[in-house]
Amino acid sequence: MAIQWRETTLGPDDPKLPDDLLISVSLARGLKDYDRAPTILGRVMLLHSKTFGPDSTVIADDLSRAGQILMEQKRLDPAVASWNGALTLRTRKVGALDPTLVPDLDQLGKAYVALRAYDKAEAAYRHALVIRESIYGKDDPDLIATVDGLAYALFGQRKYDAAEPMYLREVALWVESVGDDHPMVAMALDKVAIFYFEQKKYDRAKDAEDRANAIRAHSLVEGLLRAATEQTAQGNNQDAVALLRRALAVM
Repeated sequence: MAIQWRETTLGPDDPKLPDDLLISVSLARGLKDYDRAPTILGRVMLLHSKTFGPDSTVIADDLSRAGQILMEQKRLDPAVASWNGALTLRTRKVGALDPTLVPDLDQLGKAYVALRAYDKAEAAYRHALVIRESIYGKDDPDLIATVDGLAYALFGQRKYDAAEPMYLREVALWVESVGDDHPMVAMALDKVAIFYFEQKKYDRAKDAEDRANAIRAHSLVEGLLRAATEQTAQGNNQDAVALLRRALAVM
């Protein structure tokens, strides 16, 4: 109704019309209506092109949205083309180290991994990592997703010597962010264990597995103790004892 009102009252080139159309694109994506979503987005791009020019960062934003829709449809090659187009426009306008490039680089890396184009994924993640490090430094948890993607891209190419420090760095970043005994640290260690297992470095794989399992056991015990305390407070002593016995067994 809002779109129809704008078109009827203010005309088909009303400058606020793209905003309403983009909401419609989001709704179509949410409904998985992939016939309507790209069609509406195409209209948005035409309006944006008239207003801002075909080489603007606004068009780069539209290309990013197109990439997301294509990725949701698992149309990986066209998605890659959209994100590369967006990155080309942004780089031309703001330079190769601007923070606005990071979301497209992350998405591009994921798409290349899905295509098993690990060398191209590596390049995308390295580019994103350089930008993120320039903003946050080398020890910020905001680096985790990019470090994880880069590690996997290197692993996919069997660049084991380059991948190992990235996996260990991911573990260290999680520890710095959430502490030694957090379940996310266990998940990062699981990746390290798989990495070593694939190289037949079984002792190192076991060390990583043992540490991950110890973290999970510790988390389980803490949960059981909290549940036992709650049962005691409610007067359910038998249930509390059962939970405590289970915690002791885990320990």
